[in-house]
Amino acid sequence: MGFHQDYITWLMQCISTVSYSFLINEEVLGSGIPSRGIRHGDPLSPYVFIFCGEFLSGMCRKSQLDRKLAGIKVATHSPRINHLLFAYDTMFFVHSDPNSCLTLKTILNDYETASDQMISASKSSITFSAKITPEEKLRIKQTMGIEKEGGIGKYLGLLKHFGRNKKDLFASIVDQIKQKAISLASRQLSQAGKLTMLKSILSLMPTFAMTCFELPGSLCKRIHSTLTTRFWWDPSETKKRICWVSWDKLTKPKNIEGLGFRDIQQFNRALLGKLAWRIVTKPDCLMARTLLEKYCHNKAFLKTTYSASASHGWRGVLKGRDVLIQHLGKVVGNGNSIRLWHDPWLSTSSPKAVEGPLTLDDKDLAVVDVLTRETCIWNRAALEKQFPTLLDEILLLHPSTTGAEDSYAWLQPSSGSYTTKSVYMSLQRKGALQELNARLLASFNWYRFVWNTQAFPKIQVFLWKTIQNVLPTEENLQKKVYSLTQSVLDAENKRLPCISSSIASLHNKYGTWFHGHLPFYPCRLQTLRRNSTDPATV
Repeated sequence: MGFHQDYITWLMQCISTVSYSFLINEEVLGSGIPSRGIRHGDPLSPYVFIFCGEFLSGMCRKSQLDRKLAGIKVATHSPRINHLLFAYDTMFFVHSDPNSCLTLKTILNDYETASDQMISASKSSITFSAKITPEEKLRIKQTMGIEKEGGIGKYLGLLKHFGRNKKDLFASIVDQIKQKAISLASRQLSQAGKLTMLKSILSLMPTFAMTCFELPGSLCKRIHSTLTTRFWWDPSETKKRICWVSWDKLTKPKNIEGLGFRDIQQFNRALLGKLAWRIVTKPDCLMARTLLEKYCHNKAFLKTTYSASASHGWRGVLKGRDVLIQHLGKVVGNGNSIRLWHDPWLSTSSPKAVEGPLTLDDKDLAVVDVLTRETCIWNRAALEKQFPTLLDEILLLHPSTTGAEDSYAWLQPSSGSYTTKSVYMSLQRKGALQELNARLLASFNWYRFVWNTQAFPKIQVFLWKTIQNVLPTEENLQKKVYSLTQSVLDAENKRLPCISSSIASLHNKYGTWFHGHLPFYPCRLQTLRRNSTDPATV
């Protein structure tokens, strides 16, 4: 594989100096010293795997430079790609001509010889494009020694091949959550146990799909409904209970009346913003170069607009870009790449750009033009000339004295790094915290009196329900039943002209429901009697 002999000796010493014992019938018998390979789960295993993967990747890159394995590209100016490595999977992209197939077969044979590992043909598959003829497919299969065709089925929970129909792509997500919710509900968990399972398992199941695509709003509502009605409120699939609190209130943080449930749509946007952050901060990475050359060859990424012909994946990236821009700013380094009048560089706490009348001579100025050339500190005379009212604010910023490059920063946390948690919390603050009652926050500390109390978690959830007044008391049940009955009455009155006959039909339909479900909470619906002279109809 091209490694130096000393390096091979060091690595083999790490492997061969370990001794193994064998546990047989609960007794430790014998011992052995490995001469090659390492056990599954060994700390060295990932590093040795990376070495082998780098060797395979290096051979593919060399063949690409020699034009033997050119690869493919998604746009005219985008980079060519002939292989991708993801976890334990490797994908090769080659043309169907015989020379490319033979080159790939030679690379795989060399990899087997060097690593002393054999590639499993039964677990490998080939995916063909639509223009490949059956004769060419047969020739390629015989050359590669692989009979199985791919492109059908799922990979990491998503379809391998999909079109523009988003329903086909995400159809299985809700079904998977429902099945898992039914499985967890069968364990007869308390509300505190359900709270833990909902946060740590159910709400995280669509995470991989949300990191790549924007989930439709209707799908997010279905997921919310499954998490609440199928799991949180209902004790089982066959038993239905009243939903006492709305989903919007449940997703609020614990310090402002909520339970901290994860809002799927907001979390989806925060994850998509991470893709946009990578494109902005690492424009030289393969993903950024491929996407920017395809969709942003005429405009900058932060200013590009939505296109009707764009893929669903790129639309999701732009949604994340819109979230990112809300708190994206620039940190002054050497000042070469920051436009003086256009970029948000004035503050490290919120994105703020210079505002004011702009002349033609000043529109192309950079921050470096208001720095001293020798010491890279602020040129006070230039600042007083350009921004006399912003002088004190600008002097609080500290440019790099070592000539470091300018950089982007997520201005919400003090660290300046983009994290999914910080973005999600900012989206939550934008929605839920705007509705917060300041007097309630000042008068009641939820963490002190509920969540940090020395009590079992199920008691804490009970305290939360008590304070929210969502326990199934007689008064609350009467309110719920009256609300339901009134809605049914309104629907019946619109459909039937006679009010008395409407109430009579309502009694025939729902009278058993009142008596069967409220044996211990007798409900006196006296307000309905004004619609009928016969009390027996209520």
